Amino acid sequence: MRTRQFCVVLVCAAALALFGCAGGHMDPSPWLQTAGPAPQGKVMGLALADFDGDGAMDVAAAGVGPALAVYFGDGAGGYQKALSLPVRGEVRAVAAGDLDGDRLPDLAFSIQGEGSLGVQVWLSDARGGFTQGVAPVKSGQYEGVCLADVNSDGRLDLCAADNTSETEGGVRVWLSDGKGGWLKETGPVNINRFMDVAAADFNGDGNVDLAAAGTGAYGALRVWLGDGRGGWSPTAALERGSYFRLTVFDANWDGNPDILAGTYRTGPAVFYGDGKGGFVRRFRPQEKGSFWKPLITSLSGERTPVMVASSVDSDGIAAWELSTKGFWEKKDLGLPDEGVFYDLARADMDGDGLCDLLAASFGQGVKVWLAGGGSPGPAPASAAASVSGPCPCENGTVAAAAPPPRGPAPAPPPSGEEEAASEPEKNEAFATVAGFPEYRIGPDDLLVITLWKGAEATEHEVRVRPEGRISFGFVQDMFVNGMTPSQLDAALTAEFARFVREPMLDVSVKEHRSKKVTFMGAVKVLSHRDSGPGVYPLSGKTTLYEMLSRVGGPAPDADVKRVSVRRANGEQRVVDLYKFIMQGDKSQNIVLDAGDYVFVPRISESDRRVFVVGEVRRPGVYQIGNSANVLEAVLMAGGFSPLAEPAAIKIIRGGLERPQVLSADMSALLAQNDLSQNLAVESGDIVCVPRGFIGDVHAFLQNINPLMNAILYPGRFRDEYMYDDALRINVGGTRTSDRVNVNVLPAP
Repeated sequence: MRTRQFCVVLVCAAALALFGCAGGHMDPSPWLQTAGPAPQGKVMGLALADFDGDGAMDVAAAGVGPALAVYFGDGAGGYQKALSLPVRGEVRAVAAGDLDGDRLPDLAFSIQGEGSLGVQVWLSDARGGFTQGVAPVKSGQYEGVCLADVNSDGRLDLCAADNTSETEGGVRVWLSDGKGGWLKETGPVNINRFMDVAAADFNGDGNVDLAAAGTGAYGALRVWLGDGRGGWSPTAALERGSYFRLTVFDANWDGNPDILAGTYRTGPAVFYGDGKGGFVRRFRPQEKGSFWKPLITSLSGERTPVMVASSVDSDGIAAWELSTKGFWEKKDLGLPDEGVFYDLARADMDGDGLCDLLAASFGQGVKVWLAGGGSPGPAPASAAASVSGPCPCENGTVAAAAPPPRGPAPAPPPSGEEEAASEPEKNEAFATVAGFPEYRIGPDDLLVITLWKGAEATEHEVRVRPEGRISFGFVQDMFVNGMTPSQLDAALTAEFARFVREPMLDVSVKEHRSKKVTFMGAVKVLSHRDSGPGVYPLSGKTTLYEMLSRVGGPAPDADVKRVSVRRANGEQRVVDLYKFIMQGDKSQNIVLDAGDYVFVPRISESDRRVFVVGEVRRPGVYQIGNSANVLEAVLMAGGFSPLAEPAAIKIIRGGLERPQVLSADMSALLAQNDLSQNLAVESGDIVCVPRGFIGDVHAFLQNINPLMNAILYPGRFRDEYMYDDALRINVGGTRTSDRVNVNVLPAP
């Protein structure tokens, strides 16, 4: 009897071991993590192709140290050799495709760094080597790149997202000559900052269209429809915000290409296409967190789409499954739940016909998970034909199939669920027309109206009268107050058409006098231009940091943590501009309106503060009492990030002219209780936590100078030294040591 009971227990234990605890079910991970081609390194971009023609998938990895390397696969999940290209700088993104007509995949990539800027091209040969090709542009701060035949000539053209500045950014497109050279640039837009661009046929007309991820003050997710000849038609912005990388894929398997985007702080964004150029925003998998790139796959057992997304908040790689009700539900796939990840890609790396998952890790190289029951969803019927690589798996080993059985298509969100825009679409100073902000004309503005007769143009200056009307040519007493230049252009053209056949004219504003803001308090006075406290004109949509930089920036004793903005209607708001500068809190960088009164207070003697920047979790400015030390300052900033070098902390004390640099070794403090390393900090000190040891203090000071400028004059220097609302300052460092966790104080 006891023997039989013991056998029953063994059977039950075996059943529990096989099937999990009663009432639950443990799914095996669909991927098996293996040794990637690069176990170390700071990688941001991936491109997958067969570069040496042996039939096996290879990996091009872009980032820092090495900036660009190619790892040649053996077709069984391993790698037989590696090639580091002689590229200096930080490669932000890379794409692969045949650019010179030899049927071998070449590399196009964006690069940032001293002496290496813009977009570069390296051409491959049949032996797996590369030679430098013709660069389409050698200046600017570019981000995402993609290859697509935009003018229907059978050649891959190069598209790139320009993140240089609000006025010198845009989406660039260079038409290829099919021999590795470039015919001309024909991008859809040359203003505003963009982080990525993707190509697909969104409206089903057989021509390549473009989607772009905007960022910064005028950031938005935008789509331009192509005409098949290199021309573009803009559509209304899909959504405002700051976006990172894009994926174009049929996320819900309805045959239409959809757009997925990584965002800053608002979770992965999903927009379902209708196949006619329109998109519907769906519920996001989650509304918080910064994600670089989302990707669609599926689990063969579930037969429903699964989204994976890489976190830049040190939260690893998240996954969600699409339910039959249209909601993305959290899914545990055994992927890492910590670490900073950037690009994601899929390809069959081991020849089993299943798409494996690759991830770019900022610190741990290229991670690879081989599929063991996972497979991608079917390719959209219209999205893959004209883009640079086959879909859904980069080497084409997984064929497109009919959508598997699943629940009904997700329903649109109920009314009122759309996310409110973070910035106003219009106010007294500007209005948004065709997706772009334009100045609103008012009394006393000076207009320039240009009349065209063939190739000849005549300009006429017209002042807007106090009652908001103008008279010009055939038009008398037209009310223009509140119009934008493009709206007035259309109105005048319609009026002139009554008297002139096919009139052609342009309208611009030469003097902006009707919309004004007042700045008072601690505003710096510059000797070479109009600046300091006073009344200034608004020339369109302008944020607080932009206007403050134009009028001179904050004085050295300004307290930009408590800037007061009073509206013309009496409403008042106090904003913390340093939260925007140091932590990227866009809610603090408000859009100014006509009649605003801005007061910048001065710091009192009792208001002591230090700046903590670099590899900490919450860089920013923090108030201190009568005394504070380095460890307290780091803990106030959330502790070290995973990439920090605690033994190499630097404290910068003093002004821009003669700064003093002090060193503090937090590793010695915590591991050896060396209290001499816990230096006292003073008000105004900058505590800098680097990623490695500082070998040359003079070079460190030179690199840190922009950071000190950004702290003293945040508006003036933000665009030049900030990247995606985080400080982009290279504070050096050539080697690392064992990490010391100071996020939790050691036990006594």
